[in-house]
Amino acid sequence: MELNKENKAELLYGRLRDRIETMTEGESFPSVRQLMQEYQVSRFTVDPVLRKLREQGHLESVIGSGTFVRHPEIGKQPKLLILESDWPSPSIRDMSALLAARAQKMNFAHEIVPVDHREDFCRMLPALSADVVVANSLARDLLTADQVRSLVNAPVPCILCLNAARVDRVRFVNGNNQAAGMIVANYFFRHGHRQMAFLRTEPHGVASDDLIQGFRLAAGTFGCDVDVLDCGTKSGEDSSERTRGYLARNLNRLRKYSAIFVGSSMTAVAAMSFLAEHGIAVPEEISMLALGDVKIAGAERLSVAASARADIAREVLDMASDIVNRRFDRNFQVEISPRIIERGSVKLMQPGCLPVAQG
Repeated sequence: MELNKENKAELLYGRLRDRIETMTEGESFPSVRQLMQEYQVSRFTVDPVLRKLREQGHLESVIGSGTFVRHPEIGKQPKLLILESDWPSPSIRDMSALLAARAQKMNFAHEIVPVDHREDFCRMLPALSADVVVANSLARDLLTADQVRSLVNAPVPCILCLNAARVDRVRFVNGNNQAAGMIVANYFFRHGHRQMAFLRTEPHGVASDDLIQGFRLAAGTFGCDVDVLDCGTKSGEDSSERTRGYLARNLNRLRKYSAIFVGSSMTAVAAMSFLAEHGIAVPEEISMLALGDVKIAGAERLSVAASARADIAREVLDMASDIVNRRFDRNFQVEISPRIIERGSVKLMQPGCLPVAQG
């Protein structure tokens, strides 16, 4: 079908717009080459027309899959579904509340749905009805290949919140844990600490791996070694109880360290309580700092490295808005830089009390 009119781009737009109206949501749209052949036009004509249709939300291009028809509903309030782990954690509840508040501010209809932490949330995705799904703290372990495929191919776009999966086309917003580890090592060093340890209280995964890598990297540049004390916590276990059990078995070993970085605030509070019960004062005898800021009893005395939860919620909703409005020229894998919140659990070593680095 050759276009003989002078303004080929305008005519092609009208033809393609009419064609889209006859097609169903999600139906595969012809490629650039196919359109060039069918309408006898050049790529210089086709490309701007397709770009305009994408910007208007009538088409969506997915890298590696092709172009698909979309039928945006004018004036429709987008729906955000927040899948929340039912794991008993105040930080998870706080994050969901911040997401909900931000969603309301940005005119999203929203719903918080509790999900059994033992279940694979990715299996739920095909049955969900929403414009965007946010999975809050649900990917506790490394994602499997099947989970990645489910996330990438889900009919509803999904954003991981407080989890990271550096796999192409997986969307996430998380704190930058590697940066957190580096910041904590630097903070300990500036306070005069040379004998440092990382208390691994959470299940093995990307989050704790990044923490350890950053912590060791920065400590190493200062000439300090870092020991990793692994509590052996598995997914679904009570990490605070596992932490107490580990400390009970290794109490004497802790005395060689002047500063300990703990994998989470909840377990750090449990650790401080256990140490106090056994006559070891924080920070007088052992300094302690943890990842994440939670509002629980005892945490008011705990210094932490934390990315502002409000910043994470804002980024998640900005990402959701861009998805709904078909704005794809943005980064869909975002890590928020952390900061140190000082609450007195890290001791400033006096010059005469500084331990001598070995080696």
